[in-house]
Order: sequence, then C-alpha cells, then structure tokens
Amino acid sequence: ESDCSCNPAIEVEMWDMCFNIADTTHISMRYWGLDSPIPETIGQLVNLEELDLKGNPLGGEIPEALGNLPNFDFLDCNSCELERIPPSFWENPNMRFVYLEDNYITGELPEDAVDP
Repeated sequence: ESDCSCNPAIEVEMWDMCFNIADTTHISMRYWGLDSPIPETIGQLVNLEELDLKGNPLGGEIPEALGNLPNFDFLDCNSCELERIPPSFWENPNMRFVYLEDNYITGELPEDAVDP
C-alpha cells in the first residue's frame, strides 16, 4: 500500500509519488530502482513531453496512453526490461526520440522507428 496521498483532482500517483496533471512536462527518474511497469495513468499527464526512465527494471509494456499525449516526443527506456510496445504508440506524429536498447521487446518495430 502506498504512503502517498495525492489529490486526485489535480495529481496522478505513480511509483508512490504525486505528479501534477497540468504542470508535469518532464519526468526524469534514471536508475531509481523502479520495479513496476509504467502505469496507464501516465496518460492523465496531458502536458507530458519527455519521459526518461533509463535503467529501471520496469518490465511489462509501454502504456498505449503514452502515445496519445499530444506533446509527447521523447522516451528513454533503455535497459528497462520492457517486453512490449503497443502498435498505437508509434502513431503519435510528434514522436521524435525513442530509446529502447537492452530490453526484451519482441515483434517488429515500424520501419521508420529504427535508425539505419
């Protein structure tokens, strides 16, 4: 059970921390030891632009909601033990930088998602 006490009207709880729905634009938590998947509630952070979770054993998959955020354009999940990326994630036209090295992702990535 979480010790966090977020105000659900203005905050989202993830990894026992509260993130302001309107004000959170960047999350950088490299090597924090986060060991649970990225929660689907991350999609409530409507102004999120960058997410850097490199080096955390998250497992699971990237939530579809992340790809639906209008300003989201940077993801670094290198070495996060990710297993899946939903195809809809790649449909975000603003996505510019995605780093997914050293994961357990299976299946094909879109052709334009891989550096030549």
